[in-house]
Amino acid sequence: MSKVTNATQIPFYFILTGIPGFEASHIWISIPFCCLYTISIVGNITILTVIHIETSLHQPMYLFLSMLALTDLGLTLTTLPTVMQILWYDIRKISFEGCFAQCFFLHGFSFMESSVLLAMSFDRYVAICRPLHYATILTSQVICRIGIAIICRCVLAVLPSLFLLKRLPFCRSHLLSHSYCLHQDMIHLVCGDIRLNSWYGFALVLLIIIMDPLLIVLSYTLIFKSILGTATWTERLRALNNCLSHILAVLVLYVPMVGLSMTHRFAKHASPLVHVIIANIYLLAPPVMNPIIYSIKTKQIRQGIFRLLFQRTTHAHDTGQRQDGHIAQRIVDGYIAVITHGQQDARLHAGESVNEEHLGQAAIKVNLAGIKPKNAHDMKLSEVSESEGLTLKSFRLLPAMGLFNGTHPASFLLTGIPGLESFHSWLAGPLCVMYAAALGGNTVILRAVRVEPSLHEPMYYLLSMLSFSDVAMSMATLPTVLRTFCFNARSIAFDACLIQMFLIHSFSMMESGILLAMSFDRYVAICDPLHYATVLTNGVIAGMGVAVTARSFITLFPLPFLIKRLPICRSNVLSHSYCLHPDMMKLACADITINSIYGLFVLVSTFGMDLCFIFLSYVLILRSVMAIASHEERLKALNTCVSHILAVLAFYIPMIGVSTVHRFGKHTPRYIHVLMSNIYLFVPPVLNPLIYSAKTKEIRRAIVRMFRRVKM
Repeated sequence: MSKVTNATQIPFYFILTGIPGFEASHIWISIPFCCLYTISIVGNITILTVIHIETSLHQPMYLFLSMLALTDLGLTLTTLPTVMQILWYDIRKISFEGCFAQCFFLHGFSFMESSVLLAMSFDRYVAICRPLHYATILTSQVICRIGIAIICRCVLAVLPSLFLLKRLPFCRSHLLSHSYCLHQDMIHLVCGDIRLNSWYGFALVLLIIIMDPLLIVLSYTLIFKSILGTATWTERLRALNNCLSHILAVLVLYVPMVGLSMTHRFAKHASPLVHVIIANIYLLAPPVMNPIIYSIKTKQIRQGIFRLLFQRTTHAHDTGQRQDGHIAQRIVDGYIAVITHGQQDARLHAGESVNEEHLGQAAIKVNLAGIKPKNAHDMKLSEVSESEGLTLKSFRLLPAMGLFNGTHPASFLLTGIPGLESFHSWLAGPLCVMYAAALGGNTVILRAVRVEPSLHEPMYYLLSMLSFSDVAMSMATLPTVLRTFCFNARSIAFDACLIQMFLIHSFSMMESGILLAMSFDRYVAICDPLHYATVLTNGVIAGMGVAVTARSFITLFPLPFLIKRLPICRSNVLSHSYCLHPDMMKLACADITINSIYGLFVLVSTFGMDLCFIFLSYVLILRSVMAIASHEERLKALNTCVSHILAVLAFYIPMIGVSTVHRFGKHTPRYIHVLMSNIYLFVPPVLNPLIYSAKTKEIRRAIVRMFRRVKM
């Protein structure tokens, strides 16, 4: 082996390692890593923002928490570039200087987190054991000095180890064991005397990794001693509850750290996969778990987050104004609340407040929760909760016909998750991940089938049709869903709603038709294999695609016109974050018998018939398979159908669930209907590419070859 050192003129670099043995699956492994990094970054930034905005959180405990969040954020951003470039692009090289810089920041932030947890344990000790002196001991100046001392301690501790490492020659290998640079990993590549480095590393372990937990244990020993001296069990539990979040954060950091050290020293012959998993847990668990722990267990942080989200939601609303007085006008459930005070009036929706900006005087709180008006009669003042000393001239609910264009509303209002409106910005995260998985996965399937000549067969042509319908379905719902959850932009024009309704139902019917065609493909392949190539020619496959598309278009084309003929005057609020025919039909104030009968006809003649024919094809397939003599041949034949069976189940089970809830669960909570509809529309596009990539060897190989060509 050639001796290449860091002192030569040849550029020296290290080679990082991803997940050993799973290199072909790195692109899929990147999905959970992306989720973890997103949770860590968003969670810690939220903690920092809440503490910065909320003046009530400008206290020692929360200032230490902001230091912990900042440290977690730094640790996350230190490992993110190299980890994701390996998983996404298989770029494994890192320069000598870049590796040393990452090693410095990684160990620096890790030691800093340990130091911050030690400082937080001191904060808990003072708060519980010396509560009367808490404000005088932990002043802002003391907190600032503790923060500076922590930074100096970590920098002075880590820098010498890097200089000691840089003086040594690297000649054994370039290959590191992780997807980031660790000191203990780099020192194994040295071909010189490393005793000084080992002793210095051992000293750091004693002074930081061992000393900090011992001092934390000592602080909690004193805390428990003080708590046991209190009289009542209630006071004891209350005092311990103040420490619970910190105890969990300590466990989340030190348990993986101890596990990593034990594995590194006493399990050298263990699988490299074990070392990599434990190292990733050690570096990712604290930044991900700490914001979750403090958000759940600390009431003040939780309330601060709610206030932050509520302010964003409040500022996102639009208010209309009129020249003869300040007016806030919105439509909710088809009614406007009209409040008159003196010569001014204001109009608002359920749960909103009329304040000085609207009426120019003291605030009036109006609560419309639970009011179910049947007509435009004036409501009683007893149903209005108002501030003291203020008399309302009148209060009434009027149908919101003023904003309706003829017999149709100018726009509809979409709904996210009922009861969880303040969490919509958080729910947008998993929705974005699901859309990214659906669009990315199905696009990869389409690309693989297109570029791989070995996949130019009937089965994979039909699979590409399925992927195309899944992409189109995702694109049909994506704009309104993300607008509703990310920006609280709930309005959608009447005609745009009709178009979205038509596209959603069309692509759903198209997917059902494609699954039927794929069951016919499996039937011919197993029951009549000798004629497979002559029966399913390219012309026949193209004809199937045209027939499926034409059936969907022709069958569903009347739906928008059947909706448009109806006068809609009950309300303009839909039950989902997208437009569906049953949802729009319920808002009509005319006879909807024709719509109901036609909808039932479409359901039975398309989805019902497709499911029956799929079931019939598998009855014939099982009959043919059972006639095969060899047990292995039976399993091999059935294994070719597993992917299609899973895709059928992923599509029809949610559909049957939605239909059952819609017809027989009318009194169930609204969020159940919304949840079932979301599962029906979101699950098949996400699962289908995963199913076919995992269960179909040819697709999996084609994807791997495609990514290798992209890297080259």
